[in-house]
Amino acid sequence: PNIVNAYYSRHSSEIPDNCKITVPPYLVSQLSEIDQNASIVKMKAILYLICSTLDENTAYIKRKTAENNLLYTIFDFVEKNLEKDCSLESLSQATGYNSTYLSRYFSETTHMSFVSLVNRFRISKACYALKNSDKSIIECAYDCGYRSLRSFNRNFKIYIGMSPKDYRKL
Repeated sequence: PNIVNAYYSRHSSEIPDNCKITVPPYLVSQLSEIDQNASIVKMKAILYLICSTLDENTAYIKRKTAENNLLYTIFDFVEKNLEKDCSLESLSQATGYNSTYLSRYFSETTHMSFVSLVNRFRISKACYALKNSDKSIIECAYDCGYRSLRSFNRNFKIYIGMSPKDYRKL
């Protein structure tokens, strides 16, 4: 949302009816050219072209607010608390829901565990930091909420398929 803000703002109260699109080959080649030296303007241009492709190939439906408010709250909580205590217990305290209920609701709704979501957000943030800053790998790990370099390296390899050091070299 922070890179394609206009698109996100326009559709924040809607969800795509079908999120599967075919990305044209020229966009795929443009995506593969984005590296740590790519400008934010180039990234935005490519992402907006993908958003445009999604707009052209799918209908949007209004979010069911009662049904999706909790899910939105969970995503919002994770995004705002990555660096802090981002556990089911702290989410439970923030929302007033039982942590067991939250865990079951989240996994049934998204087909992933809450811990997996937190790790995906953290690794995504770490990728951005590794590409766009001169911070050390351990600083990036701590900034993303990891308190153990071992856990960071293990999760990075699981989600990205390579070590943070190799990722930064690429």
